[in-house]
Amino acid sequence: MAQGFLNNVLNPKALIFYLTFLPQFVTAGPGVFGQTVLLGASVVVCAAVWWALYVTAIGSLGAVLRRAPVRRAIDVAAGIALAALGVVTLLGAT
Repeated sequence: MAQGFLNNVLNPKALIFYLTFLPQFVTAGPGVFGQTVLLGASVVVCAAVWWALYVTAIGSLGAVLRRAPVRRAIDVAAGIALAALGVVTLLGAT
């Protein structure tokens, strides 16, 4: 858990994103700090809700995804997708 926290806190991409994206929704004036905190809190709440739903959905699908035929189908689909990507890249380079 600490590793995930540090990864998110020290991620320069997220910092740059929020420093460039968030200020356009803050209006100048005495309430800048409050607006920034409110926008930051709304981002945190939205992310927490999203990840809670995501983890719950994946957790409930865990038993299905562990079955051998399903894993084989996922592996085949991923292999086909990667091979197709390779062919498109190869043909696009000429």
